[in-house]
Parts: sequence; C-alpha cells; structure tokens
Amino acid sequence: MSETSIPSRISAKEYAGLIVVLCLAAVQVYCVGRVTGTTFDEPVYLQCGLKGWRESTHKPLMRLGTMPLPVDLATFPLVAREWLGHLPWTLQEDFTEVLHVARAASLVFWLILLVVVFGLTRHLAGPLAGWVGLGIVALEPSLVGHASLATTDVASVGSILLAWWIWLTGRNAGPWRRWVLPGIAYGFALFAKASALAFVPLLILASDCVGWFGGQINPDRAGIQNWIRERAKLFLVGLISVFIFVGSDWTTEPTFVRWAEGLPAGGFANAMMWLSENLHVFTNAGEGLAQQIKHNLRGHGAYLVGHEAPRAFAWYFPTLLTIKMTTAGLLVFVAAAVAWILRSGTGRNGRLLVPVALLLLFSLNCRVQIGIRLVFPLLVLAYLCGAVWLAECWQRGSRWIRVAVCLALAAHAAESALAYPHGLMFANTAWSTFAAPDYLMSDSNYDWGQGLPDLEQEGVEQARTGPIDLVYFGADPAANDVSCFRRLQPAGHEWNSPQAVRERLAGKTIAVGATVVHGPPLGPAYEQFRLAILGLPRRKVGCMQLITFPNDPVR
Repeated sequence: MSETSIPSRISAKEYAGLIVVLCLAAVQVYCVGRVTGTTFDEPVYLQCGLKGWRESTHKPLMRLGTMPLPVDLATFPLVAREWLGHLPWTLQEDFTEVLHVARAASLVFWLILLVVVFGLTRHLAGPLAGWVGLGIVALEPSLVGHASLATTDVASVGSILLAWWIWLTGRNAGPWRRWVLPGIAYGFALFAKASALAFVPLLILASDCVGWFGGQINPDRAGIQNWIRERAKLFLVGLISVFIFVGSDWTTEPTFVRWAEGLPAGGFANAMMWLSENLHVFTNAGEGLAQQIKHNLRGHGAYLVGHEAPRAFAWYFPTLLTIKMTTAGLLVFVAAAVAWILRSGTGRNGRLLVPVALLLLFSLNCRVQIGIRLVFPLLVLAYLCGAVWLAECWQRGSRWIRVAVCLALAAHAAESALAYPHGLMFANTAWSTFAAPDYLMSDSNYDWGQGLPDLEQEGVEQARTGPIDLVYFGADPAANDVSCFRRLQPAGHEWNSPQAVRERLAGKTIAVGATVVHGPPLGPAYEQFRLAILGLPRRKVGCMQLITFPNDPVR
C-alpha cells in the first residue's frame, strides 16, 4: 500500500466509530478518577487555579514552573459556578467535590489525545493503523491512570502531538499551514506544559531527518538556509503565542528589584534599578519556562530498580519505559524496530521510529526523573510504532499472522484490564515476575500519595482503638483528619538511628507509603526510618504498606 493510497478524508463510519470510542474512554477514565485518591500535585494545582481565576493572575503557577492551561481548564467549572452567584468553594471543606469536578473537566485533554492519536497514525500509515493505535493508547494503563487526574501530563502529550500533527499535514502547503498555524499550535503546547519547549522541535527535527535521507529536503546550502528560516519562523510564532496565551499581571518583579538593589553603586546599578522599577511586564510565560529549565538543570532525587540517586540516572527513562509498557506492547515495539532495520530503514514505520529514537536519546539528559509521565510523548509514539507494524502485518500477512496480531492486541488489553483501576501503579508482567512493582519504582510511577482511600476501604482505622499512624509522601487533605490518621513526619522527630525509630514506634502498626519504603533520598531521618523497617512484618494495601513494629525494640 503506497503512501498516496492512504485516504485523506475520514468516512462517516469512521466518525461514528470514533465518537463511540471517545465516549467509552471518557466513561472509563471518569470511573478511575472517582476511586483514585488525591495525588501529590493536585491540591496545589487546585489552589493555584482558583486563585488565578479569582485574582486574574498566573503568578503562583509560574513560580512553580507550571504552565496554566490544564489548571485553568480544570478549575474553570468551579469558578463559573461562583460567577453564577453560588458561594465560593473552600478547599478545606469542599475538597472532595472540588477534586471530582476538576478531574471531570480534565477529561477534555484525554479526548484530545485520543483524537490526535487516531488522526496522526491514520495520516502516517492509513486507517487501519489509526484504529489500532487508538485502541492501544485508549487501553494503556499509565495513560488511563493519569488521564483521570487534574494534572498536566496528559494535556501535555496531547498538545505536543497535536502541534506535530498540524505541522506534518501542512508542511508542504502555503505559509499559513506551513509555519503560522503550527507555530500557534506550538504555543498552545507550551501553554499546556513547558516540556513542549524541547519535545515539539525534536519531533519536527526527527521528521526533517527522515525527509533529508528520503531526498525530500535539499541538503545544499540554499536548502539548509531555507530550512533554518522556516523553522525559525515557526518557533518564533510559538514563543510569541505562549506569551499571549499566558498573559501578564503588568506589574514589576520583586526579585528583579531586590537583585538590582544589591548591585554595587554605579551606572550599571542605576540603569538596572530604573529598569526593574519600570518594567511592568511580569508575571509572564518566560518565568514559567525559566523555572522549568532551572528545575531540569538542578535535577531531582531518583529511584529505580533498587537504585537511588540524589540527582539523576542516565538510564532512568529507557529502563522505565521497559517497565511501564505492557509486555505485549513492548515486544511489538521491539519487533517493529527490528523489522524496520532489516528492511534497511524503509517503510512507514520510520516516520515514527526516528522520532522515538531521538526522544530516547534526549531522555538521557532529562534530570527530573519522577515518573513516566514526563516522557509520555515517547511512550505514546513507541506504542504507535507497534500499531503501524501490526497494521502492516495484518494487511500483508497470512491468516496465522492475523491470528498473532489479534493475540498481541488481546494480551495488551488483558494486561491493562488486570491493572484497572490502579494504572498509576502499573508494572508489566515481565518485570513483575522478578520483583514487586513497589521495589521496581516509586514516586508518581507507583505511589503519588493516592493511597489513603485504599486504607479507608480496608477499614484499617476502624479496626484500631484510635487513628492510624501514617508516614507517607503525599498531600491528601484526608491525612490531616485526626479522627482517621495521625501523620508522623520522620524529619520532625529525633530519629537519628534505627533503634530510636523502633523504640518510638514499639508495638504499633503504621501505614507507610511505598515511596518512603523504597524511593529517592528524602533526608537523614527518612534513611534511618528505612533502616528501621527492614525485615519487619508488613501487608500491602494498594500503594501503602502496613508495617508492624515489635514490642521489643531490640529485635
């Protein structure tokens, strides 16, 4: 099937089928959101989002390096209700209802991602590949788990792939579709998350590399100069767009003023002082982008497969990808890559495999390693590579090959079903055979602080004479409900040795988050706590562990 034979228009049956899939996916994700506990990031996003709407400012989010589009959309129904005359929401009293409304609003980005996946894969490899890719992504455990949250990650991957799709479909057209519209889409992706600053150019560069090797771009001097001009215009439009989307408070920046005040006396100091006091352009998108860049340069504590580091591992994301992809999805992706290499790099799969390879190389330099969610574009494209290959096998293969394709899709669906509704904790069966998922990974890969409802459903707190002691790395307001939980902060106690920890908790059964048991470095007190719980009896409840300390602390 040649490239020109791919139908350019979607039929009425395809539209109807797409609507049915989107409705089912929305119901699926909504149900997951109703049972998933509060994650670490959601309370602060809700607080900043409500403040932003009420005070017309994005400053709290920009301070965090969080771009505002997903947060604004999630909290818009909440403030719209206030605009209609209802009493303002209070997170202390209405948190559960606020969270459910925000999560339901965030479903928009999940549906956008599925539409983009279908359209992008269909554009690159035909209708069958589009449907296979849509089905695989719609059932992907990690994506489903994150789509049910009022966070930014699914919004990010959807907007990044949308920008790339718009550019792919218009790169041979006139200026409007070649760089103006893609530039605006790039700004929209930046409006969703700052990581688009790197991901969208990398995807475009990967497609350009395919074009160079395929003879579609002239490698001479004139061709290179024209390529540079075209890409520069696109990225400039994107940067201008995101500054417009984010807007400004039209005030000065206090940190800039303080910096100018601390300069040695002289002409430069006077100029900077005048500029800091008169430059009324803050807060703007530049602050959020700068904060995210600084965060990546500083790095973050990381944990994976029994190893921890105060900053980062070079092999973190490539290894994590093999854990978080379903076993069938991973095997199909590897088979697709091998088949493409054996065919000397020919075939439609190259238009997805080359971007995957480039993003995989880029991930080696990503120093914020707190979850697969940070490289969702890489995860999705890896699945789509497999979808294109399965579609080719179906179209060109024998009956037995078609049976094998059906079995691969069924295995992917079955592994996803077994993980439901705890997609955040998913680790594929290949890795889980050798080690428990909570040992393989932590933080948002497994325990993002969402485990308190599991404890409540188990009736743990009712089985005791008083509230259960809780040690976990999360921000669920339920942890402050003294009738159910009594939160222990290792850093707030003199736990300077494992023996001191066991003496303090002798005879107690406490609930401990998996990120505390196995996770990145959290400080000296947490390290002593981890040593103290080694070898103690425990029982898993979701992403939490119930650990019993002996009455005799010497044991």
